[in-house]
Amino acid sequence: MYAKRVAGSAVMMLAGQRYGLDCLKRTKPCTRATPNTELALRRLETEFAFVGLTNHWALSICLFHAMFGGPCLSHEFLNTRPTNHTKPAKKAASTASGSWLGNFVDRDDSALFSKAKARFCADVAKHRVTFERCAQICPAAPQGSFDLGSSDPCRPLTERSGVSRDSKGSKGGM
Repeated sequence: MYAKRVAGSAVMMLAGQRYGLDCLKRTKPCTRATPNTELALRRLETEFAFVGLTNHWALSICLFHAMFGGPCLSHEFLNTRPTNHTKPAKKAASTASGSWLGNFVDRDDSALFSKAKARFCADVAKHRVTFERCAQICPAAPQGSFDLGSSDPCRPLTERSGVSRDSKGSKGGM
């Protein structure tokens, strides 16, 4: 199974254990190594000045400019790797659980992504990045990039489901 063959690849690349594409081709033998998750997580935390999320590209570009300055240019928002898919693939029962992969979950790369997302959200909070501020920082972004309806990976799940908390922590409607 492809997923098992490439499991832990992101961790191993970050830990310097191997080139990430070594196990992509079935024609080449793939020597399995135990991913050094601890080292990869430590490097993510201490050796990266910036962590962005590709599935939240516009927000990542905005965060980068909030952190480091410089003009935000329209070409930063271009999709340089477009696909020819015109309709979504068959919807998986559950992406998070891995059921679409026969219940296989890549624990090492999942741990790395969780840490990367936490770091990203911490930086978003630290630099007070909001969709409103992003519209000011990146006026050259395509229209709608920072609409309030945009997906916010750092907003608590309770807020996403229509429940928010006021300043005292009690639940209230949106």
